[in-house]
Amino acid sequence: MFSLSDLNQYVVLAEELNFRLAADRLHVSQPTLTQTLQRLERQLGATLIERSTRKSHLTEAGRTLYEGAEFLLGDAQKLETEVRSVGAGMRRELRVGAVNPAMGSLMPQVLQAVHRQFPDVRISLQPMASFGLMRALRDGRLDIAVVRTADSVPGFVATKLMNDPLLAVLPSAHPLASRDQIRLAELSGESFIMAPRSRNPAFHDELVSLYHRRGCSPAQFIESNGLHSQLALVGAEVGVAVQSVLYRDPGREDIVFVPVGENLEIPLQVLTQDTASDLIQCFISAAQRRAGEVNSSLSAAADASGAAARNGL
Repeated sequence: MFSLSDLNQYVVLAEELNFRLAADRLHVSQPTLTQTLQRLERQLGATLIERSTRKSHLTEAGRTLYEGAEFLLGDAQKLETEVRSVGAGMRRELRVGAVNPAMGSLMPQVLQAVHRQFPDVRISLQPMASFGLMRALRDGRLDIAVVRTADSVPGFVATKLMNDPLLAVLPSAHPLASRDQIRLAELSGESFIMAPRSRNPAFHDELVSLYHRRGCSPAQFIESNGLHSQLALVGAEVGVAVQSVLYRDPGREDIVFVPVGENLEIPLQVLTQDTASDLIQCFISAAQRRAGEVNSSLSAAADASGAAARNGL
């Protein structure tokens, strides 16, 4: 197998097509360059450069090697840079996993902030249920997990982001859709659309318990596994839902999101193995900042609605 050194010399020679000029660029002797070319031609069993008294030129095999060598040398340089970065304590990839509610109003802004500060870091994002995220983090398949859990998680560093305010998700034609805020009890007797309990038993049980504590008795629970399908069912007037503020999509016309004056008791948290990395710290700071913005925007909207109601608007 030819060496990277031989390929580098060959690329320069192929660009110059002049042994003296190529040798000067490489700071080697012309005989050394000649030996390199001969060695490559023996290894490949092909003539790479046709030499004449007037001008040398690449053969078809020579052009093929030149093009491929450029890719190989570029990849080798990139690999060297990445290894040096890792050796210096810099991460070359950030592997993030997050529960579905975090995907809408949280993760895009958080990852944008990380990317701006660390533009050379590759970022991957995987949606997953909380239990799967914790297992992937423990197995070393993730660097960061954004989960929903109220439990302490031994072996991880946990950073609480928020206890999400809850919103009722209603069809636009629903009698309560024009209200600024409603009570859960006012949704009693409705069909409630929810994710399957298996996705997050603690979250599911907390919601059902909250309904009962507030005097809300759903007529039935309709399970739907994805956020988009849940919202589609609400838009189709099949039922209503209660979701985290992170699910809010004010651009939709078929559904509305109305505060219910309740917060989830199961917080959204960032889990990591450690927080020593500047990259990890950047993610956590951006996540905390964005969670604060989401809470503030809902409070501002509620204050504006309250002021309008008091003024009779």
